[in-house]
Amino acid sequence: MPHRTWLRSRLILALDFMTKDLATFQREYLDRLLLALESLGYRYFHPIRNEITAWDSRGEEVVLTLKQEAIDFLRNGKGGVQLWSSSEEDVFISIAAGKVRLYFDGFTQSEQDVLIKLLLDQGLLFTVTDEDTAFEV
Repeated sequence: MPHRTWLRSRLILALDFMTKDLATFQREYLDRLLLALESLGYRYFHPIRNEITAWDSRGEEVVLTLKQEAIDFLRNGKGGVQLWSSSEEDVFISIAAGKVRLYFDGFTQSEQDVLIKLLLDQGLLFTVTDEDTAFEV
């Protein structure tokens, strides 16, 4: 019973503090961003399924088998790619309107703040906005 209570408390906390922010980078930062994320422990391959998960511009899941295939998928603007820090935690990267976007969906505010600091420490420049307003003109 204590485990169930802990899990319920964790879910309530997570739901209360999840962000919908995204970081926007200049397109020329794509390779530096990918290298920075890898140095922080993010991997292209899902730790359990051992495949690369991508999503095309129509929102359809695409399974890729090579790291370079995922990089080319991003570079060519075909959609977005998930990079995994664990079997349940990932970041999503895409290119839209000529900008690289890193989505913090599923991050708590404190987790987001830590990743932002680590990316800034790597010399990356970017802006962070709310996902719901990021596409407004």
